[in-house]
Amino acid sequence: MTNEEFITMAKLKVKKYTYKNIAKDGTSLFHVYVVWQAKILQNYKALLATDIEGDQHYYEATLFRHL
Repeated sequence: MTNEEFITMAKLKVKKYTYKNIAKDGTSLFHVYVVWQAKILQNYKALLATDIEGDQHYYEATLFRHL
C-alpha cells in the first residue's frame, strides 16, 4: 500500500464515521484533512480532523505491517 492509498483509506473511514455519529444534524458537506502523517519502517500513521464547526475530534489511523 502506498502513502496515498493509506491516506485515502483513512479519510474515507473518518468520513463514514463522521456521517454516522457526528453529522446527524444534516451537515453533509465537510472535508477531512490530514493534520500529521508519518511512515516509520513499514508502518503508516496519520492524525485527521474535519472542518465541521464544533467537532473537536482528532482521528488517528494506523497501518501496522508485521514483517
